[in-house]
Amino acid sequence: MLKYIVFLLLIVNSFKGFAFNVTFRVNMQNAPSFSQAEVNASFNNWCGNCNPMTDANGDGICETTIALNAGYYEYKFSADAWNIQETLLPGTSCTNTTGQYTNRTLNVTGSVVLPILCWGDCSNCTSFPVTFQVNMNAVPAFTTPYLSGTFNSWCGNCNALSDADGDNIWSATIFLNPGFYEYKFSADDWSISESLAQGSICTVTNSGFINRFINVSEPTILNAYVWGACIISCPPEIPIPDPSISIELVSDVNPICSGAELVFVANISNLTNNASYQWKVDNNNVGINSQLFSTNALSDGQIVSCIITGADYCNPTSTYASNQIPIQVKPLVNAGVSVEYSPENQIDPCYGDLLSFNAITTNGGLNPQYQWIVNGQNVGDNSSVFQSQDLTEASVISCTLISNEQCLSEQWNMVWADEFSGSVYDTTKWVPEIYSNNGELQTYTSNAENIQVNNGQLHLIAKNEGENAYSSGRLITRNKFSFKYGRVEGRMKVPKTRGSFPAFWMLGANIKELIWPACGEIDIMEHINSENKFYGTVHWDNGGHTLQGSNLISNAALYHTFSTEWDSSRIRIYLDGVQYYEHAISASNSTLDEFTKPFFLLLNHAVAGWADVPDNTSVFPSSFDVDYMRVSQKNKSNGTLASNTVTSNDFTLNYVDCFPTSINDSFIETKSQKHFTLFPNPNSGTFILKGQLGESYAIVNELGQVVKEIKLNHAETIEIEGLKSGMYLVLSTAGLERKKMIVVF
Repeated sequence: MLKYIVFLLLIVNSFKGFAFNVTFRVNMQNAPSFSQAEVNASFNNWCGNCNPMTDANGDGICETTIALNAGYYEYKFSADAWNIQETLLPGTSCTNTTGQYTNRTLNVTGSVVLPILCWGDCSNCTSFPVTFQVNMNAVPAFTTPYLSGTFNSWCGNCNALSDADGDNIWSATIFLNPGFYEYKFSADDWSISESLAQGSICTVTNSGFINRFINVSEPTILNAYVWGACIISCPPEIPIPDPSISIELVSDVNPICSGAELVFVANISNLTNNASYQWKVDNNNVGINSQLFSTNALSDGQIVSCIITGADYCNPTSTYASNQIPIQVKPLVNAGVSVEYSPENQIDPCYGDLLSFNAITTNGGLNPQYQWIVNGQNVGDNSSVFQSQDLTEASVISCTLISNEQCLSEQWNMVWADEFSGSVYDTTKWVPEIYSNNGELQTYTSNAENIQVNNGQLHLIAKNEGENAYSSGRLITRNKFSFKYGRVEGRMKVPKTRGSFPAFWMLGANIKELIWPACGEIDIMEHINSENKFYGTVHWDNGGHTLQGSNLISNAALYHTFSTEWDSSRIRIYLDGVQYYEHAISASNSTLDEFTKPFFLLLNHAVAGWADVPDNTSVFPSSFDVDYMRVSQKNKSNGTLASNTVTSNDFTLNYVDCFPTSINDSFIETKSQKHFTLFPNPNSGTFILKGQLGESYAIVNELGQVVKEIKLNHAETIEIEGLKSGMYLVLSTAGLERKKMIVVF
């Protein structure tokens, strides 16, 4: 019995010393970039590079065979001596977690070839080669296409495509595990990407994104899809319409008034969505590379067109010209109104006369509205004529006109300006801000070397004061001038050198109470280094710093006019009258708080910061030159369109006395008070007599004969019968004698 037990122990001990061949395999297709894969484990003391793996056939499957004794081991895959390693989830079927370490597990009981495992995953990872192809003839400009998808976490430059034969059909082969994937073609690290149609046979929509898709179950060579489409090829037997472009004016503006903002859109067909646009006015290049063109600087007779560079699905890049749209622009006009006596009024009005006034209008339009005003009180009807016999001495008559004329001037009123006409900056308008901050190299000073005014211009000069030390100038209007809504305009020229960073901008006047960016910021112009590009941006707080903006290319060596128009609903930024950015002010983007309060102005010339750090090519001193700064506001304080309401001159009424010196002054009315009126005068049959109730009146001819007597109980309409044409007196016979001459014809 003892011999038997000893024999069994010998067998067990010999089994424990026996080494089994274990082949480890991992699919490295989804691993980050690496050079040498490896196995690290408890059996090699987590060495790092003791057990390298090889990929003999280049299929992305790395493997190595190691002799191991029977027993339990933990391991994981890594690469380049632990430069990268798997991240495994605790609690999964293939792992064990001890402390902070989660590793794969293995029980060795014999030689084994392990399944192909996925990097960072417990699942088997048998992969298939899949060849993707794309026809790039439709893409106007690119360097290298890439394949991006769920299999590479939408990496923009992980799977480059190549075109070995130069036919513009680009391809790449990658190994994928069985399963469903989304993907699309892009180029130059997502600089451009396909725009695919929702609901197409080759696309799927997921969370708003439209992508291609593939189900991998075997090795596959996909057809060469056309960029941006589900078309596979372009056989000659399938006719494809020629590419075309048409432009249209989409602004609801009729008529087009001078200064109106016009928006044009380019409609293209049978072209790729990556076409480039060059807008033209009178055949001169304008605008930016966009399907939309917006401007408020067109004049009467100018012609708008567009040139598109692009390709159809099967042909190389070409240029296509749009239709031309001639523009008819009406000039802006001003409404006006003045008050005059009506022609029938006598020269010297007497008390009680029925007086008539005319409103003489300019550019009132069709059916204008009138409001007459006497001594500050609204009177009369909506009419261009006002009549009254109840006016008193020194009454002030005026009229307000509400015009509906087209193309009324917006009537910007300049409220602040600096033309820099002196020899130093105006201290009633500007304050130098002295500090160094903001990640920039300059220190702002008030020194004359940094802030100069001469030849009608302001110069903010940045100077090199030593190694990485610079001085410069910065002027602000805080506590001198701030405003809410209006047009801000400046004409200026920027320096062009590496490291320069001039800016023309605005900050919320409440910056001392609300830290930036909650105060709001409007950058009308920023420029960096020697670029021929200018930037316009707005900044605000939306749960953190938020910014939006755009830029426009223009020759930075020239003077340009930079401006913004800001009202309660939007901020527009212009370069030389061309709008290149618009920002809506609304609760939906959380900008109501910042951009509905007063702002102040800033001019500064920074060094570095957003710009590059100067080097030996930089030229300092460098000067930021400002020709003028102007702020204008419209008639209404809320920034709406110009008022169409204007008020006339004040007409002051002066009466004369109509009291006669004697009854024999038969045809001359002297300056005495008259207590009755006659109208119309002259007349041809009837007249109305208004005077003191109960008084008696007589009509006397030129011979002094009474031809008619009247007892006035109320306003009388008097029939004139049998009176010859001529001149008569109407006399009041009660109390003092009073008279008025009438004419009968």
